[in-house]
Amino acid sequence: MRLHLATACALLLLVLLRTISSMAQDERKVDSAWSRPTMAASPVVRNLPACFEGENEAFESLPKFDRFWLSEDVVFIITPQERCVILKLSTDEERDQFIEQFWYRRSPNPESFRKCI
Repeated sequence: MRLHLATACALLLLVLLRTISSMAQDERKVDSAWSRPTMAASPVVRNLPACFEGENEAFESLPKFDRFWLSEDVVFIITPQERCVILKLSTDEERDQFIEQFWYRRSPNPESFRKCI
């Protein structure tokens, strides 16, 4: 009886390890897909109309952090107008200031936000 239990536990452990390994390989594929500069722009995700000609090119030319921020972090809370503004900004400093103001405007207590800066 003990031998059967030990065998069952070993088989279960083997299946678990194989599943984890398979999941890790799948995750690597997903990570490599997201690191490509051809990430889907959020208008596709949210079905928003383009705010200006060449919007997708503007999105793809953003630095990786800003693309991720726009397409993952704030995709459901950013307004179409805010999205258009950040896509039209030309420097990293302007985009950083925009992101800081974005969160400041949404802070329930803006004074506490100022203390963090």
